[in-house]
Amino acid sequence: MPTCLTRPLLFLCCLLALGLTISCKEEPPQRQIITYNGPAAPILAKKSPGPQGIVRDILETSTGGVYLLSFNGLFLRDGDDYKAVATSSRPNSSDFTALNEIPALKQSGQDSTQQTATRFFAGLEDQNGTLWFGSIGEGLFRFENDTWTRFTTNDGLAGNEVTALYEASDGTIWVGTLSGLSRYDGITFINFTSPEYKGLREINAISEDQSGDLWLGTVDGVFVYDGKTFSPFLMEPDAYPDQNERQAYTNVRSILHDREGRAWIAGRNGLWRCSGEDCTSILKPFTGYLHQDEAGNLYVGHEREADSGWAISRFAREDLDLPNPAAEIVATDLIMIFGIQSFPDEVLYGTVRGIKSFPLAEED
Repeated sequence: MPTCLTRPLLFLCCLLALGLTISCKEEPPQRQIITYNGPAAPILAKKSPGPQGIVRDILETSTGGVYLLSFNGLFLRDGDDYKAVATSSRPNSSDFTALNEIPALKQSGQDSTQQTATRFFAGLEDQNGTLWFGSIGEGLFRFENDTWTRFTTNDGLAGNEVTALYEASDGTIWVGTLSGLSRYDGITFINFTSPEYKGLREINAISEDQSGDLWLGTVDGVFVYDGKTFSPFLMEPDAYPDQNERQAYTNVRSILHDREGRAWIAGRNGLWRCSGEDCTSILKPFTGYLHQDEAGNLYVGHEREADSGWAISRFAREDLDLPNPAAEIVATDLIMIFGIQSFPDEVLYGTVRGIKSFPLAEED
């Protein structure tokens, strides 16, 4: 039932942590991984300061804008340059816009000369072109008609640590926080929880299937909301031979429904593909972030199997429905990979050390 939720932020959860009954196929044989032997993708050259710390998400808008959501603030890409849209003011740095120059923050009485940068985490452009930015600790920001508005728990938001944003097919804005789920109808927030499933408090991902059901990825599993009730989405016992009971997915970081309606679940249990009630394990290592490009290819950020570090694997669209789709590793890195965004000639991705990229071959 709707309720108001509160819970203090555990910052490390944002960095390290931040189910419905189904049947699964037998464990597929070892899938082909094409090893990438090139160097780690280089940091993009920049003419002025850009996000040098954690970049959690990358948002490309319908007008061609590219926003980098980082723990150093919010940045707008301009070619190889970066313009700070919102960050704390810094001495002798006129390139940065002080947070208190945003009316919503100025009204809250924040002193940008003493605060650290706002930690932006998740971004969304809705069907009206309105931009939404979730932050860790400072709530939800809306940029509409050149006007900034900030929403916090004082406005009814479930929590000020906003970790997931999604616009449903009916235009409803759903906000996932570390304190629960909020629905915004354009006027008010309604908060949801389920007393039976405490894991619904920490929401990392939101997606919608073709039936209009909402899928929630949390630290404690996947839950599906049909508009009335929440149901856990569980793995069958044969997913792991040493388990006798159905198990919940753990530390789910991303959920993506592709253009054919398949659900892709990424988290501590690796990468899973689900078509209806039929689910298959695709990758075993911890998997963080998913992105489907304009051509329908799937990009997956995950830990490497053979050694330490992370990689981005690419699954070709025509292979996504195969029993054992081959993954081509297109980039490697020594550090964790966050949000991924593709462009005609390159792919950008966020890390704990800023934004990085790798070029795309012409055939991609």
